[in-house]
Amino acid sequence: MSSPLSARSIRRARRAGSATVSPVARAAASEERALSRIMVGATALVSGLGAVLASVQAVLVLGVVSDEMRQLAPDPLSEIVLRCAYNFSAAAIVVGGAFLLHPERRGTRARCVIVLSLGVAAALTRSLLQVLSGVVDAASAGAVRVVGLETAMTFLLALLALGSGLQFADVWRRAREADLTRIEAQERALTLMDDVRAEEMRVRKDVAATIHGSVQGTFVVLEAELRDIAAATPMPERVIKVADTLARLREHELRALSERLYPVDLDRGLAPAVRALAARTPAHVEIVDDASPLLAVLGARIDKRMRIVVVRVLEEGQTNALRHGGARRIRLAARVTRGVLLLEVVSDGASPAVDARMSGLARLRQQLDVVGGTLELAAGATGGAVLRARLPLI
Repeated sequence: MSSPLSARSIRRARRAGSATVSPVARAAASEERALSRIMVGATALVSGLGAVLASVQAVLVLGVVSDEMRQLAPDPLSEIVLRCAYNFSAAAIVVGGAFLLHPERRGTRARCVIVLSLGVAAALTRSLLQVLSGVVDAASAGAVRVVGLETAMTFLLALLALGSGLQFADVWRRAREADLTRIEAQERALTLMDDVRAEEMRVRKDVAATIHGSVQGTFVVLEAELRDIAAATPMPERVIKVADTLARLREHELRALSERLYPVDLDRGLAPAVRALAARTPAHVEIVDDASPLLAVLGARIDKRMRIVVVRVLEEGQTNALRHGGARRIRLAARVTRGVLLLEVVSDGASPAVDARMSGLARLRQQLDVVGGTLELAAGATGGAVLRARLPLI
């Protein structure tokens, strides 16, 4: 399997003064180099071990005390050293051929031709060196049989070394392709979630604008009509009471619903939205906003689609502290540690139950999971509750 643009093609393009190579092409060339290193490394390891073992085996088979098949004086140590030199010469042919010809990048037919050719070259070279140096006497009776046996053994060892290198390279390639497939699937999932979040943001903003405009406008008209009817009615108290109820719904419930769908100050930035959230805290509860200064500095490092998640985390923590904990003091905090934004909502009051199940937190946890974030609710060190969210920054 070949990469779209090889390292050699990149070098030629640079020498020719062509345009700069794209990151994708550089990544492909890096993959090829890594594959070649694995191929050459595995082939060299097996070839080296085979060279040592073949040297010892050859001396033992011939017999160090026999002169029938050699012209040199019998000396086990020197003969092993000499045979090691011949065997490593054959191994060098195998490893050098793997380095120069790159069989791991070829198809099956080309691989077979390269492997067989290198095996024959290594075997013939080793046998020729043995005969020319006098390690084996070509005129002896059993020389042909011994040379043929060792030639066949060298050929098989070369096939083993090259086959091992190809096997390691193929395993690495398949593992790498599986990793790339998994990464691509994750990227597609993230892209899809980004699209979903973008559509969610658009719908939220549209619905919030509709509530803030058309629906509230309708409530104003109804309230005015009721007050006009009340003015012409002998007993207007009930009609005025209904008009007052509509006014409260318009000013409080509809406005709160609109802001929950899309925080009114979010378009101005994350820090104004958090300050607006803190400002909505009931007067009897002390609110400490330590998060806005850092969030104002972070700016573009938190994209617009994730800003609403940040606001929702702080808002959910504040709501839970008031609704379930009866908190009298709430602190919003934020800090950055190793590229991760840590959000905290610390409150006094009641600690959360061990088996507490809150649907709002479950939805937030799902949104954070998609981008590699986490969300946890725990009891505070001195009581109360702490909601912590971790969000990786871009």
